[in-house]
Amino acid sequence: MAGIEVTLHQGLARINISKARGNALDAAVLAEMRAALGELGRDPAVHGLLLTSGHAKLFSPGLDLVALVDYDRNAMLAFLELFDTVVTELYAFPRPVGVALTGSALAGGCILALCADLRVMADSGAVIGLNEARVGVALPFGVTRLLAAAVSPRELTRMALQARNYNPAEALAAGLVDQLAAPAEVIPATEALLRELLDREPGALSLTKAWLRAPVIEAMRGSGLAERQQFVECWFSPGTQARMREILAGLKK
Repeated sequence: MAGIEVTLHQGLARINISKARGNALDAAVLAEMRAALGELGRDPAVHGLLLTSGHAKLFSPGLDLVALVDYDRNAMLAFLELFDTVVTELYAFPRPVGVALTGSALAGGCILALCADLRVMADSGAVIGLNEARVGVALPFGVTRLLAAAVSPRELTRMALQARNYNPAEALAAGLVDQLAAPAEVIPATEALLRELLDREPGALSLTKAWLRAPVIEAMRGSGLAERQQFVECWFSPGTQARMREILAGLKK
């Protein structure tokens, strides 16, 4: 696979995102993730899932603007449907999911992290947050449902509208992560938390998780073309397009 690596060891599956441009999310890597989530979710040997990054200081900066900036409306609609599917299937994954944030998780990277049941973050210069509002991009409808369930009401405005980035201590205080660890210990710490759950009855754990997340999953799967079209109209607004091209120009310097 070009963008992810999948392994399985003693009941714990691992998806390691290892893509050029710092794990920026494009259609190819999302398609690979969708396929992997489907296969792992059906595999009775998988009792838990760990998400990691192949980049030491970056989990993911979000969507790959270099790949998306020249998309037309139809291509963007198709991409958004793929992104929505991956986010929904990760949030609804039937076994416990942990994310090892050895580096920053921004925008779409933050969204993937919020899908997990457990999050461990490097106590370093890493940050986590949603920067869509700064770019002028709306949050997809399903993401707003996930966000409302994953963070406290106090943090909704800060994350979604103010586009605040949280350093490790702030992220822990806000409940965005469950634990901090030294950079070299983030993956072992996340695995240790997951393996505490792997020792429990998998059927009971999966059913409880499904019931806990059912209202949000139903809302996420209930969104469709109308919501995606609204998002795409915002994406192609002159102001948003200008901001994205400014960002890309800065990346090339």
